[in-house]
Amino acid sequence: EELLDGLIWDDGCKELFVGLMQRDPEKRLGKDGVDTLKQHEYFKGFDWEALKQEEGKLLPGLEDYGEEIEIFEKHLPETDQAGSVDANDPFGDF
Repeated sequence: EELLDGLIWDDGCKELFVGLMQRDPEKRLGKDGVDTLKQHEYFKGFDWEALKQEEGKLLPGLEDYGEEIEIFEKHLPETDQAGSVDANDPFGDF
């Protein structure tokens, strides 16, 4: 927490940051799922449903990256599951 000394924090911001940066996964904010994170004081009044409806401001196509993404293509699994939702993924329906 010495790193945080002297900085100006909004309400709940320091608690949120410290909670997310816990080394011990059992103490980390959000360990019980994304809902505990979304219910944190820092996000009080935030409209998560409205966020889901927003279109991204930057929607680059993969072709814009050329050679930069070729390394990832080598490591992608051979599967037709692109776009499928994992029922255990807390962000799967987001």
